[in-house]
Amino acid sequence: MPPEQPHVVLLSESLVGLYTCLFVKAELVERIRAPASYTVKTGLGGRYGNKGAIVSRFVVDASSFCVWTDHLSAGQRPGRPRSAAVADILQSVSTADPLHRDPAFAHGGDGSLVLDHEICILAGGLNYRLTLPRERAMALIDERRYEGLIAADQLQREMRENPSFRLLSFNEAPICFAPTYKFNRLSNDYDTSEKARVPAYCARILYHGYLKDTGRFAAFGGG
Repeated sequence: MPPEQPHVVLLSESLVGLYTCLFVKAELVERIRAPASYTVKTGLGGRYGNKGAIVSRFVVDASSFCVWTDHLSAGQRPGRPRSAAVADILQSVSTADPLHRDPAFAHGGDGSLVLDHEICILAGGLNYRLTLPRERAMALIDERRYEGLIAADQLQREMRENPSFRLLSFNEAPICFAPTYKFNRLSNDYDTSEKARVPAYCARILYHGYLKDTGRFAAFGGG
């Protein structure tokens, strides 16, 4: 970190292959309260942590933040099992003490749920895939026709077609780049192993915000 802007570790947590470490500027520490993290297992019906999430929350002044990262089921299967795991994570209850009647939270929440927080950031391996044959995906990548890839993206399809999808209130910055999954080791070549995986946008960043003064959900940030 730049010496003129020292940072400190606010929270760290691990779950099998997941690890979260949140750094904040040292000058903000005195303005932060109620930092807490907890894990949610979604592997094999919630019994194992090979799949799951790490959820971290904190309050800065009068604003509440939640940052969560997850690792959902892999494979070229339909996206609905992943969406069910997302619902389990959003319905999970924090193991930290609730903060009753704290105005920093949205909807009168107490910080025990992800969506109690005014600002939520989801960053992790959601593992949604492209419902395209590999040859078609590779052709679109070569032609830089990324809109054709996004049209076949399972996460975007859930946003469009599943009215009960729990991430409908989240936003994502426009995707204008080639898929980031999966390359041969130490190369820029997409998977040429016997599995011949279809390229996809598995790692994603979504965000959600709530404006107290208007009572409306709103997109913020991006980029």
